[in-house]
Amino acid sequence: MNSTTSPAAKTDSGTARPGLASVSPIFGIVFFLLLSFLIVFFTDRDITAYENNQAAILEASTEKAAYTIERFIDTRRRHIEAFSQDHADLIQRYLEEPDSQNLRRAIEMRLRRWFPQYFTFTVADTSGEDMIDDLEGFVGRICKASIRAFADAHAGTGSHKHLDDVIIHPLANNYHFDIMAPWQTNGRLMGVFFVSFFPKSIAEILRSFESPGHQLILANRDRPGLIEVTDQGARDVISTRRDINLTGAETEAVLFRRPVQGSRWELVGLPVAGLFAGYAERAWRDAVILIGVLLLATSLAIIAMAAWSDEGWLSSGRWSKRPANFRIWSTRCRLRKRPSNSRLNSSRNRRNSKSLCEKPQRRQKRQNPSFSLP
Repeated sequence: MNSTTSPAAKTDSGTARPGLASVSPIFGIVFFLLLSFLIVFFTDRDITAYENNQAAILEASTEKAAYTIERFIDTRRRHIEAFSQDHADLIQRYLEEPDSQNLRRAIEMRLRRWFPQYFTFTVADTSGEDMIDDLEGFVGRICKASIRAFADAHAGTGSHKHLDDVIIHPLANNYHFDIMAPWQTNGRLMGVFFVSFFPKSIAEILRSFESPGHQLILANRDRPGLIEVTDQGARDVISTRRDINLTGAETEAVLFRRPVQGSRWELVGLPVAGLFAGYAERAWRDAVILIGVLLLATSLAIIAMAAWSDEGWLSSGRWSKRPANFRIWSTRCRLRKRPSNSRLNSSRNRRNSKSLCEKPQRRQKRQNPSFSLP
C-alpha cells in the first residue's frame, strides 16, 4: 500500500498540524459575531445619545421661550402703566367726553405708536365697570371679569390669585389677550387701563425658539390640554387644521412643562410625531445593511481560506507540479536559443538538455517520496 504525505501538512518535527480549513470557519464566525455585537451596541448607544440630545435641546428651548414670554408680558405691562401715567390728562378728558371721536383717535394714535400690534383699549372704574361705551363689542364677558378681578386686587378688596393673569379671550374672529395697568391720578387709584393685543407676537416668540422636529405649545393651566397659542397662531387660526386640544398621543409625548409667570399659561415642549421612532428606524436599517455586508465578506473570506488551505487546492498536487514543469519549459527555451555551430555542439546540447530536464523531476520526486510496503 502506498502512502503519500505532503510536507506542507507537517511541522518541522514531522507531526501533522491542523489545516486552515478547520481553523478559518471558527475564526470567521467569531470575527463576525464580535463585529456584529459592536455594531448593535454602538447603534443602540447612538439612538440613546440622539434622544438625550434632542431632549436637552427641547428643554432649553422651552425654558428660554417661557422666559421670553414672561419678559414680553412684564415689559408690556410696564409700558402700559407708563403710558397711562404719561397720558392721564388725555384719558381723563376722554372719560369726561366718551362720545368724542377726536379724543379717542388721539389715544389710539399714541397707542399705535407705542404698541404697533395692539387691538383695542378700554378704561374701567375700581369696581370693574366699563367707563367707555364699547360700541364694537370688543370687550367681552371674560374681559370684564378679568378687569374686575384686577381692580379688586389693586384696591385691596379681593384676592391676588388672578392678579395680572394673562389669558386668551376667544372673541369671535379676534382672539386676543389683555394686559392691564392701574390708572392713577395724583397717586389715587382711579380705575384700570388695559390694552388688548393679538397673539401674533406670542406665536412669533414660539416660532423663533422652536427647533426642527420640536413643538412648543402654549396651553391653558386652568383647562389642561386646551391650546392657547402655537407657532401658527391662536386657537381661531389652528382650529381649521387640527383639534384645539392636545391629543392623547401628544399629551403622552410631552417632555417638559413650564408655567409662564404673570399668566394662566403653561408652555409645553414635545417632539413631533415620529421623530425618535424615525431616527431609530433609520439607524437600525443602516446597522442591518452593515451586518449583511459583513456577513457576505466573512463568508467569502472563509470560502477563500478553505480553498487555499492544506486540504484545498494547494495539497491537490496540481499546483506543486507547476514549478517543475515551469523549469523544464524555461530550460528548453534557453537551449533552443543557443547557437548550434557543429554536430558535436548539437550532440552536447541534447545531452545537456536531457540532464537539465531530469534535474527538476528528480527534485520533485525527492520532495514527494513514494514508498511501497511489501
